[in-house]
Amino acid sequence: YMESKETRRLRYEEIIKDEKQIAKEKLKHLGFNFDVLERFEVYQNLYQCNDFEKALEASKQFDSKKSNFSKTSFFYGEVTFLAIAQILQKLQFHIKRNSIFIDIGSGMGKTVFGAALLHNFKACIGIEIAKSLNDISMQILDSHKAKFDHLNDKTVCHLIQFVNGDATMSEQFDWSIADLVFMNCTCFDSYLMSALREKCTLLKKGALVVTFTQCLQLPSFTTIEEFECEMSWGGATAILSIKI
Repeated sequence: YMESKETRRLRYEEIIKDEKQIAKEKLKHLGFNFDVLERFEVYQNLYQCNDFEKALEASKQFDSKKSNFSKTSFFYGEVTFLAIAQILQKLQFHIKRNSIFIDIGSGMGKTVFGAALLHNFKACIGIEIAKSLNDISMQILDSHKAKFDHLNDKTVCHLIQFVNGDATMSEQFDWSIADLVFMNCTCFDSYLMSALREKCTLLKKGALVVTFTQCLQLPSFTTIEEFECEMSWGGATAILSIKI
């Protein structure tokens, strides 16, 4: 079954509408010690002119044949702000001070911006192989820097950065710096997951990894929690793991 563009657009708009209404109520009860609702509004304003359909079109500009992975691995999907908040809330006692957050396959940067707004990470970095998507992230960051400056206090990430590159290539990304790695990997093929699992072995002890649908299945990691959360395409299982 293939959705039409119009059906997909309407469904996504409905998700966004529900997220705005429901998230405001739920975010109040997640236990964060700062004004999450204000940050949620900042997050929403970042993407007023950058909708889901635009991201889909940008993702199609990437030629998957240039990589070693199947086309399905580059299916575009997004994690909601509420899901990001829930994940960080569940990991709050595991995240160390001055941690570095990495999003593998960062798309338009939504997870990176969400993490930067919700926790005082030392740095939030997005790695995106599709230049067309990474360019959108850079444009949003440049255009809305003032919004982050307005919230520039101890609860806002010190550094937001977007990198156009392949996270499975050691010369393009140093996995050893990461304290929390986020992978929206529901559609990643077995070859890409295998490459990412291998890279996860390079993470330091105590490093956290968040995956969706697919677990790490590595002896050096143990699962902290699994729970269902809302994504742009529907529900998915978030799997929170830590390196032991």
